[in-house]
Amino acid sequence: MLSRTGGPAPALGDGVTAHVHACDLGSAPDVTRVLAELAATAPPVGGVVHAAQEAARDLPLAQQTWENLDAVFQAKVYGAWLLHEATAGLPELDFFLGCSTAGALFGAATQTGAGAGAAFLDHLMAQRAGAGLPATAVNWGPWAPREPGRRLSSSLVRSWEGQGITLLEEDEATDALPALLDAGRAQVLMGRCDWNRFVARRAPSALFAELVSGSAADGTPTGIDALTGTPGAARSAGINAIVRARLADVLRFESADDIEPDAELAALGMDSLNAVEIRNALEAAFRITLPASVTFDRPSVDLLGAYIEELLSGAEAPAHEAGTGAHR
Repeated sequence: MLSRTGGPAPALGDGVTAHVHACDLGSAPDVTRVLAELAATAPPVGGVVHAAQEAARDLPLAQQTWENLDAVFQAKVYGAWLLHEATAGLPELDFFLGCSTAGALFGAATQTGAGAGAAFLDHLMAQRAGAGLPATAVNWGPWAPREPGRRLSSSLVRSWEGQGITLLEEDEATDALPALLDAGRAQVLMGRCDWNRFVARRAPSALFAELVSGSAADGTPTGIDALTGTPGAARSAGINAIVRARLADVLRFESADDIEPDAELAALGMDSLNAVEIRNALEAAFRITLPASVTFDRPSVDLLGAYIEELLSGAEAPAHEAGTGAHR
């Protein structure tokens, strides 16, 4: 095990002996020294697990600085590259596991540095695999804390749950490792997620289209699939129902029935962040593109539904409706 400060070896279970080597992963001389020590005093290096944690200096992209990025990249990016270079010529290496994050695939608003570092690790594993070297990047979803008394913030957990994400238990994740390494893939996503719920809150993409079908978990058609061939008033009512369902999902209502067909969005608790999520959810449900200001220009359920119906019909929304907030 490599640690910047060294320290006592942790207990890893029966039959396992751990040795800790003091090493700054971002330092080429340190990595070279430790690999030389291992070659001289230990059995051949059979595998690498790169599980370095980033420095806690992440910021939104607009506030990010090179100094912060450099600190975040030390172990994650520079360390991964140095380990890659130092072990590339070892014929006995069976695996090289890079612990990445799901945020590198789907993004996280305040984790620009960590996400970039994890994305680098993903690409490095792809490069290694292309060169015939052992390589597996695991994009981990969030884990439940393992230390007694440590807790994640309740707001963060609620946010994940609202997106359909649940926490992985440590044993569940580590038990899956042999299968992940044996999968023969350079990159694997490991986590727990209700994909229909997750995708419903994001803008459509080819990746998300591969993750979900056109049906809800109970087999009921969702979005535009539910409207095919539906005429007149029934079509309007169907669109309104889907809009209410997506609002209920984003705003954490128990059911779409809790939202009135003409409810004002502000009265439902929508804020500027929710507005983006609602637009993304509606774009995914109806497979259309909506303007960024759509929830402010059409600030009620029925106005949103009417605008979406016009788009689905190929008609241009009347300009005088935008921004009025008036009900029909």
